[in-house]
Amino acid sequence: MLDELLDDDRAALIGPVLTEILLGFRRDEQADWVASELRGLHYVPVTWNDWRAAARLGRALVATGHVLPQTDLVLATVALAHNYKVFTNDPHFDLIPDLARFTAATG
Repeated sequence: MLDELLDDDRAALIGPVLTEILLGFRRDEQADWVASELRGLHYVPVTWNDWRAAARLGRALVATGHVLPQTDLVLATVALAHNYKVFTNDPHFDLIPDLARFTAATG
């Protein structure tokens, strides 16, 4: 499914997710190669309002007993603001109301 999204130019990336991906590599050469491959994706800047909304979402989730990583909060906030679907299998995203998830069925 990911290959199809990439081939169809339907994938976007935010800075915190890029950082999280690149942290997964031990060698700079590997991280640099992956970064160069990801450079072709649509890049969505995270705005001041996105950061504030992520904090608001995080506080709301904490009030229900759920603490999510900052990257997940920001990604969800940007996706909600732009009406994007999130491609992930991370169960944290199930906790976020109205967040659309990309699946084979939803396309």
